[in-house]
Amino acid sequence: MQGEEGVPKSTLSSEYKPCQMKVVWIVPLFLACVLGPLVMRNKAYAPFLNAQEQLRGDGGATSLKGKNLPNLVFILIDDQGYADFGSRSEDLRALMPNLNWLEREGVRLENYYSMHTCTPARAALLTGKYPMHMGMQGVSLEIADPWGLPLEHRLLPQYLAPLGYSSHAIGKWHLGFFSQDYLPNHRGFDSFFGF
Repeated sequence: MQGEEGVPKSTLSSEYKPCQMKVVWIVPLFLACVLGPLVMRNKAYAPFLNAQEQLRGDGGATSLKGKNLPNLVFILIDDQGYADFGSRSEDLRALMPNLNWLEREGVRLENYYSMHTCTPARAALLTGKYPMHMGMQGVSLEIADPWGLPLEHRLLPQYLAPLGYSSHAIGKWHLGFFSQDYLPNHRGFDSFFGF
């Protein structure tokens, strides 16, 4: 017996729910998930509690330079399933002890969902904004495309630089290639190695 759109009725259970796409605004998530646990473990990171105040103009952000700042590592991997690698993978768990350690000691964003293509996912992660507010929804930028992530949107490394961080990116960019202004080294990253 066939159900909606030719799908057998047996697969259309009451538990079926279509994937809901949502993007969490990254800056508050970043402050709460990454910096919050650090503050709780070590009072030396308390200045980050006032990060929003620190980022207004000069706002004293330079007072954090030279302090013992925590290392921040973001790993964005697309086209992966929930249990493809790491601690959730039965096949690869023992082969990736360093990745397992990072997962255990770091912060896992288990409720961060983005669009399914690389350009909007990267735009959302680096700006903390919904891709559709930047015209980045449903696209995958190629080298020949004459546009990119609009320059008026600041990226995470541009917020971190006044706090004394240097930012480095390795891998896939896909946020605009046609002009130097759109490349990672002009968007807050101190170095970039990738494509």
